[in-house]
Amino acid sequence: EKSRALKSILTERASDITKLEMKFKTTTVYFAWSNSPSVLASKPICYLFLDEIDKYPAFSGKEADPISLAKKRTTTFRGLRKIIYVSTPTLETGNIWKQLQSANVIYKYAVPCPKCGHKQFLEFENIKWPEGGKDPEVIRDAAYYECEKCGYHIPDDAKDAILQKGEWMPYEEKTTKRRKIGFHLSALYSPFVSFGEIAAEFMESKDDPAKLMDFVNSRLALPWAETIEKKKEEDILKLKIDYDAGTVPEDTVAITMGIDTQKDGFYYVVHAWANDYTTLLTRYGYTTDYKEVLKIVFDSRYRIQNSDMVMPVVKAFWDSGGHRTDEIYEICRTEGRGIVFPIKGMSTNANMPLKESILDKYPGTNKPIPGGLKLVNINTAYYKEAIHRKMQIEKGLRGRWNVHKDIAEDYALQMTAEEKRRVRKGNRYEEKWVQTRRDNHYLDCSVYAFAAADHTGIRYFEPILQEQRAQTVIAKKRVKKSSWIAGGGGWG
Repeated sequence: EKSRALKSILTERASDITKLEMKFKTTTVYFAWSNSPSVLASKPICYLFLDEIDKYPAFSGKEADPISLAKKRTTTFRGLRKIIYVSTPTLETGNIWKQLQSANVIYKYAVPCPKCGHKQFLEFENIKWPEGGKDPEVIRDAAYYECEKCGYHIPDDAKDAILQKGEWMPYEEKTTKRRKIGFHLSALYSPFVSFGEIAAEFMESKDDPAKLMDFVNSRLALPWAETIEKKKEEDILKLKIDYDAGTVPEDTVAITMGIDTQKDGFYYVVHAWANDYTTLLTRYGYTTDYKEVLKIVFDSRYRIQNSDMVMPVVKAFWDSGGHRTDEIYEICRTEGRGIVFPIKGMSTNANMPLKESILDKYPGTNKPIPGGLKLVNINTAYYKEAIHRKMQIEKGLRGRWNVHKDIAEDYALQMTAEEKRRVRKGNRYEEKWVQTRRDNHYLDCSVYAFAAADHTGIRYFEPILQEQRAQTVIAKKRVKKSSWIAGGGGWG
């Protein structure tokens, strides 16, 4: 009634305007809410506007999700329909972010620099304030936007002018089709919020996960990816200690191997273990020949530091869960010699790191064949968390995850290819390891080598070198009546 344009198309019947529909002379507008399937399923719709879709429930009553129910109402107008999704994002798995990522083209609003005229998309990283500033109130007045081309300091009072001169421009084009178009707009473009206010709000929320999530969602219009565990390449390089590849510490009790199977080859790592689970990566690599893998398992020997003694691999876990499953089973069955075991990953039963199952059984029964092949199921999430905890232990302390001094960048990149996040699953949240880089093979191998050490029971072993020294001293003591104190091992 207050809008001249809308008032001109109002009908004269008061009953045409209700809480759930408005009948105009030219069209009818229907209203619905996301948790009512009867309302969502009642009318054929040509133009559908879905607001705040990240807040919709997973199901609408006992029926399908509300977005699917609402979209079905547009079937009658297949050639004419238009569906508009709008929302503040929540998580990467949320409705709006998945819709945006599936768009053929994504537009952002580009504004010109007042000095050089360069048109650019406003990004939070380009909001600057004096170095070392931590007081939100000081930052609120001192912050500015830095032009990505010429470095000009764009002040808050120039914001309205550049917004009026801006235009929507393609940010990401996936295909030439325009069937589905996305638009992304953050609060950096709001004429009601200054650059300084956004910077100050960030400083106030950065140390509080709940407030930071709201800032990322509401101000930056980005999904929240809560990272619980994450490592960078430099963190892996800091794990180096002064050991050559192929050399193991004096207090090593066992050496295990983890093998990751790919379509065209095999990645592997070899780890030395003390009985308190201090460990050293002593070898890693890749080969296309499975016989080379077996040669490394059975023929390689690793020299114990400060001695002439060498040690072999005592157990190897070989991935059989993805590629070439039957082939790996047969290799372990016929050539494994009771040292090489096939494994598969499992992510359930967080309190159960390992679980064995029998593969070889008498035909038609569940009775295992004596000496038959066993499959070891590994809780991969359990061991990934354990590896991350061991990486946080300071150099020189027991229980640490160490690597030899010559590891390359490729190893570090693969060991940091996953991070632990809190993700939404239905109406609840769960912690999950998410792969952020394509190659994570050495991380998988490390999980298998760790699990092999667990399976071997290394906590009950004595270091071979120390045991030999003790036996030597006992023999001398019988002759010389002398005494001896056993020495410790060195881990950097």
